[in-house]
Order: sequence, then structure tokens, then C-alpha cells
Amino acid sequence: MANGVWQATIVNANTGLPIPNAIVTVLDSATEEDAELFISRTSDTPLGSSSIAADENGFVRFYCAPGRYDINVTGAEDFYDVIILAAASAA
Repeated sequence: MANGVWQATIVNANTGLPIPNAIVTVLDSATEEDAELFISRTSDTPLGSSSIAADENGFVRFYCAPGRYDINVTGAEDFYDVIILAAASAA
């Protein structure tokens, strides 16, 4: 099964401005354990951390196994019980 993807531009909840290099930490919603993040849809080698940094424009993208996740962001609003679905396979 292919990894699912989540991506967003991280913005300050008060100003709406992007937060450069924001740290995003991903936890399994059910267990609150660190999620395994991957660099691509088909990668089977985890990044080695449940945290990833947004780029200089606040954009972040990660791949993970399908499931429900809590996505915590430094300096911005967190996302809870986010459903990440498996990526559709190419036909």
C-alpha cells in the first residue's frame, strides 16, 4: 500500500502570514506515539523523526501510512484527528 500525503502552508493564526521553517510534529491520534514520516509516496525508509520543518515559505509536505494523525505545529494552530488516506495507485 502506498503512503498518503499531507501538505500545507503553515501560517500564523493571528496574522495569516506564513511561518518560515515551522516545525511540524506528527503523532498517531489513537496512541499519541510518533508517526513514521517518509520523503515520498513509495518510500519504505522512514525519515527517522516524527518532526519535519517547513520551508522558507512555510510550506510543508510529508508522507505516512494511511491513518489518523495529530499534527502539532510550533507557532501555529494544530490539526487534530486528521485522516490521511492511501495514495491512489497509477493505472
